[in-house]
Amino acid sequence: MDNIYFKWIFVINLKLKIMKKPKVKLTGTDGNVFALLGRCVDVLKKAKLRNEAKELQAKVFKSHSYEEALGLMSDYCEVS
Repeated sequence: MDNIYFKWIFVINLKLKIMKKPKVKLTGTDGNVFALLGRCVDVLKKAKLRNEAKELQAKVFKSHSYEEALGLMSDYCEVS
């Protein structure tokens, strides 16, 4: 399972490297993972990346830890 996960992350990273990742500022935001996810989803939608926003949301909801969720967000957005 882990091998499949890392292959998926590699494919997503390649896809997002081809298209520029939108920047999202998470400093000053409530540390709640859902508040952070909301910020990332909003930025992706504004960048006309609706499918990626849906993918990110689904992956974060399935994540097993706060750190995994943050890692997924940084895969889709340039986090500062």
